[in-house]
Amino acid sequence: MPTGLRRPRVLSSLFAVLTILGSTGCDGGTLPLSVDLDRETFVATYVDLRLAALDSPGGILPDVQRDAILADHDVTQDQLLEFAEVRGRDAAYMTDVWNEVAARMDGDPVDASADTDTTG
Repeated sequence: MPTGLRRPRVLSSLFAVLTILGSTGCDGGTLPLSVDLDRETFVATYVDLRLAALDSPGGILPDVQRDAILADHDVTQDQLLEFAEVRGRDAAYMTDVWNEVAARMDGDPVDASADTDTTG
């Protein structure tokens, strides 16, 4: 995939998270200072949600299917939204996250957050 096509995805990906999950759980209150969801879980869950949505009629993921994917990852809707809201303040970090999401959706299983241990 040409790299020029990835930049618009970075900007639209946060919107897609909010669209997939819906607007429930967002009360506009004070955001927490920390996130209890790690990057790998966020990426894996988000990729599964996006792929399922792409396979759904009209690109709309039924609530039952969304809830099943979240349960498979042991993640709540609020945790995904919290991750996106808190981590979204760091543009460089989120660009890396969305690039990892894009790579996985393109079939590249590389985990950009994993340590590269060449000893074993």
